[in-house]
Amino acid sequence: MDNASDIKLLSNIHCGFPSPGADCAEGSLDFNEYLIRHRAATFCLRAKGDSMSPFIESGDILIVEKGIAPEPNGVIIAAVDGEFVVKRLVKENGSYKLLSDNPSYAPLDVRGSLSIFGVVTGVVRKLR
Repeated sequence: MDNASDIKLLSNIHCGFPSPGADCAEGSLDFNEYLIRHRAATFCLRAKGDSMSPFIESGDILIVEKGIAPEPNGVIIAAVDGEFVVKRLVKENGSYKLLSDNPSYAPLDVRGSLSIFGVVTGVVRKLR
C-alpha cells in the first residue's frame, strides 16, 4: 500500500453478535482525513503513564487540536504547575477539576486560571 487512502473501509462491524452483509465495501479510508479536521491546528502526542487507563493507555498516540472549546467531561491537554497533563475537564459546583479515568489518581482542583493547550479529538492504539 502506497498511502493511507489505499486502505479499504469495508463496513460497520457489530461488537456483539455476527451481522449479515459485513463483507460490503464502503470505499477507501484516509486516516488523515478521518482523524484530522484542522491540519494547521492539530498535533500528536504519545501518552505515557496509566492515569487515563483504560480509555488512554501508555503508548497511545493522542490527536490534539488547538483552538477548540472542550466539551463537558472532554479530554484535554492542560498545563498544571508548568507540566503538561492529559485529563478530563469537569465542572462541579462552579469550579473546574481535572480528572483521571484511573480511580487510583486523585482529582486535580483548578485554582485560578486554567491553561488549556488543546483538546484530545482522537486516540490511535496499536494492538500488536
